Amino acid sequence: MDASVIPGVQVVRRPLHILFCVDRSKSMDGIRINAINQGIPAALHAVSQSMKQHPEVEVFVHVLAFGSDLEWILDNVPIGSVQWKDITAKGKTNTGTAINELCDKLSINNIGDRGYPPVCILLSDGYHSDSNMIYDQAIERLNTIPWGRKAIRLVIGIGNPEDYDEDSLARFGNQQEKIIKVEDCRDLVKYIQWASVAASIGATRSRSSATGDLTNNVELPMIPKGDDVW
Repeated sequence: MDASVIPGVQVVRRPLHILFCVDRSKSMDGIRINAINQGIPAALHAVSQSMKQHPEVEVFVHVLAFGSDLEWILDNVPIGSVQWKDITAKGKTNTGTAINELCDKLSINNIGDRGYPPVCILLSDGYHSDSNMIYDQAIERLNTIPWGRKAIRLVIGIGNPEDYDEDSLARFGNQQEKIIKVEDCRDLVKYIQWASVAASIGATRSRSSATGDLTNNVELPMIPKGDDVW
C-alpha cells in the first residue's frame, strides 16, 4: 500500500527543498543543454515517485539558470506542480554570482528552519567568468550560512575535465566525491536522476535543522559507474 494513503493516519509534513544551479553559458549550447532539459524533469519525476514512500516529506523545487545573468526557471514550486520551461544557452559563466543568489534562497527567511537539509546541485562545463574574489566570497558565504553548511551539495561537471575548473567547482561540493564527472552527455540524464534521488532520500534521513547543533551532513554512497547509475 502507498504509505501516503494509509487511512486514519495523520502525517506531519516537513519541507525538502531541491535547488539546481544550471550553467547556461554559450558553451552549454546543443547536446549539453538539451540533456539538462531532459534530465531535470526526468529526475523530478523519479524523486516524486521515490517520495511516495515518504508521506512526511513535502518537496519544493527551485531551478536557477545562470550565464551573464540569472533567471529562476522554477522557484519554490511543489514537485507535483512543476511545469518545465526549457533553458537556452547564452552568455558567460557567472558561477560566483549564482552561488550568492543561491545563498539568498537558502536563508531561513525564505525556506524556514525546520525542514530537511536542502539538496543543492550545481551543473557546469566551464570556468567561472566572475572574479576570483566574487567566487571566493560566495563559497565562504555558502559555507557559513546555516542551510548552506547543512545542505547536501553536489557538483556535476559536464564534458572533458580539462575544460572546466575542477578545483573551483569542487569547493561547492561537500560529499565524498567532490565532482560527478560526466564526459559523455548521453550519460548526463541518468547522472542527474541518480544525484537527485540519492540526495533527496539522504536528506530525509537527517534530523538536522537550520538552527540545530548538528553540523555533520548526510554522506551519500559513492557514485555508481556506467550502467549501474540508473
